[in-house]
Amino acid sequence: MIKRTISKMNPPMIIGMIIVMILLVLCLFGDFIAPRDPYEPITKTEMVDGTQLLIKPPYPPDGVNLLGTDILGRDILSRIIVGAKLTMAIVMISVFVKIVLSLLFGVLAGKGTQFFKSLIMISSTIGSGIPALVLTLMILRLVFVKYYPIGQSLLVFGLVIGLVEWGRVGKIVENQVEQIYEMPFMIGDKAVGKSSIRIIFSSVIPHLTTTLLIHTCLEIGRSLLMIAKLGVFEVYVAAAAMDSGMFGNKGLLGISFEPEYYPEWGALLGNARYAITSQRLWVIISTVIVMSTTILGFNMLGEGLKRFSWRD
Repeated sequence: MIKRTISKMNPPMIIGMIIVMILLVLCLFGDFIAPRDPYEPITKTEMVDGTQLLIKPPYPPDGVNLLGTDILGRDILSRIIVGAKLTMAIVMISVFVKIVLSLLFGVLAGKGTQFFKSLIMISSTIGSGIPALVLTLMILRLVFVKYYPIGQSLLVFGLVIGLVEWGRVGKIVENQVEQIYEMPFMIGDKAVGKSSIRIIFSSVIPHLTTTLLIHTCLEIGRSLLMIAKLGVFEVYVAAAAMDSGMFGNKGLLGISFEPEYYPEWGALLGNARYAITSQRLWVIISTVIVMSTTILGFNMLGEGLKRFSWRD
């Protein structure tokens, strides 16, 4: 009885919605929730033989910085909270591109237009032959996105990720549309003289709504994963925003890379190599957990929507 009740409650959808709602709160009110200024470094000192000495960051978690600080002494918790809206801006742009292109070209390809069938096939083939991460890295490095202002950088990141990955969803939409056109009610629509455009908007697109909602959730998770991978390779928004002069000739604290300025989650993972080699895992572990939880949340929401559609 209890197991059947839990099954009817659709646990994946409930868990996914809770995670997504928390993320929405962070995106909308993150600037007010963050306990500290995410851009302002802090300094700590200690007494050694009667002399007050400056402690070099990063600082481990304590009562003041619950998740510790990064290599410049900036509060990691505040950077994660404020960075939510920057990260989701990239994600939403990329998913918008994927869904719009998939819907437009997928419907036309499923209707039988050979040009769009070939376009989706080429995009899918490229995506299968060249890993999406490699292709995205190549494009972002070619367009020198690290030198763009933050607004343009967010837009370019989202567009590139969307354009690289849309073919997979386009193929799914194409197959779905082909099945819709084989349904009995489509014969009736054609028999009464409905135009192709009217059939698409009145009969085809409404039957794609559930599929698009499910894949929107799944693609949000995929885009977040892509942002995380790019961050590990030190490719993130407005990477050159930090004044490199502050690092000197040998780099800040002896490190061989420039820390990120904007607290976008992928950028926070740009410290991964330093954190692992220096055994200061708190620098990235919180970001990894937050991104993994967010990806899980959207995947579970997509799974919950799929179960809900099956029930109907």
